[in-house]
Amino acid sequence: GVQTTLVAAWADDAAGSELERLLSDSGVSAMRVRRGNAATIEKLRIVAGPQQIVRVDREDTSPLDRDGADEAFAMVASALGDDLTRTAIVVSDYAKGMLDAGLVGRVIDFARERGVPVVVDPKSSDIHKYRGATIVKPNFAEALQMAGLTADTVDDATLALVAERLLVAGIGSLAVSLSAVGVEVIEASARTRIPTRARLVADVSGAGDSMIAGIAAGIASGLSVLQSVQVGNMAAGIACGRPGTAVVSRSDLLDELLVEA
Repeated sequence: GVQTTLVAAWADDAAGSELERLLSDSGVSAMRVRRGNAATIEKLRIVAGPQQIVRVDREDTSPLDRDGADEAFAMVASALGDDLTRTAIVVSDYAKGMLDAGLVGRVIDFARERGVPVVVDPKSSDIHKYRGATIVKPNFAEALQMAGLTADTVDDATLALVAERLLVAGIGSLAVSLSAVGVEVIEASARTRIPTRARLVADVSGAGDSMIAGIAAGIASGLSVLQSVQVGNMAAGIACGRPGTAVVSRSDLLDELLVEA
């Protein structure tokens, strides 16, 4: 598997304690950033059988203050350490108060100075917030919003405009998730469509997180952008085939590779 350190904001409350237990059980190192008096964000999924009916979010999205941002940056620097081989940073932006443009910029600049790739799951409508990232992975709706476009269906002309408007100076590449259609990988010299393998979809919750994790694991291991996105696409497909927010393991990916071969 991949050794992972999480830098995030949660509170010293019941939900925060449960989060720490889950992280510990999964072998994930955790560094908690204090965000004022904000409680731990919770998402309550109400399901009937395998089908989600509704989700209730309990959240306080108050932004980090200056001390909190400095603390978060110091934690990222500490987590990287001195051995930067086979390392990547994932910036998972949920627009929940943790990642403002200033902190994101500091983290990306710090990583670039050390040759560490950065992969981003974006939420901001401003692509420039992620300038310097190795790969930015919006879904189609997010890509349209950042590009200032509207479209009902995925077509080549729209994706060409997305590429033109979002592959700006400092953005290494884009991996635009197109749901059942696949993933469009946009690099300076080429655009490549990675199709999604047909499968029975049980639950799409966490598919995007599985994809960004797979991309990061690939790029940290020395794979190309295209190869890394292929790994991420496999991970997302596996997650969609399971109910709930499923964890995709190394053996799952190996099995998937054998099926595709």
